[in-house]
Amino acid sequence: MNDDLFDTRTMSYSIGPEIYLYAASWINFSYKFYANVVNSKINDELRNTVKMNKHYFNCNVFATSHLFNLNFEYYAYNGTRYNFVDLMYSYSFSESKIDLEVRWNNVLNSKAFIDQQYSQYIITEYVQVLRPSQILLGVRFTF
Repeated sequence: MNDDLFDTRTMSYSIGPEIYLYAASWINFSYKFYANVVNSKINDELRNTVKMNKHYFNCNVFATSHLFNLNFEYYAYNGTRYNFVDLMYSYSFSESKIDLEVRWNNVLNSKAFIDQQYSQYIITEYVQVLRPSQILLGVRFTF
């Protein structure tokens, strides 16, 4: 930097297992975990550590003409935690080919989502302001 040479090293450790479970014909689950730790050094001096954990959980329950869905996401970036929950219920009127759907988005009324991208030279933070908790009603017609 400024005509000076320096040695940079970035070490990244990641893990990301996923599980899908079809417990019965009427219920299924999925879970995904992602963890990442990045250490950046300049001239063998630790300059930055980024720790990230992400958890995704999804559950679907099926019954005749009914569907219930739960989505849960948990993020932790350097000690700051974010939780997101969405719920959905759907009912199908099979004879009239009409589907009724109720969604509750952002159940916990989370205000923002923050994500980080990093390399050995830069850390970029992405902030997305979220809509407030809302309930949506939908009707679908099939011809």
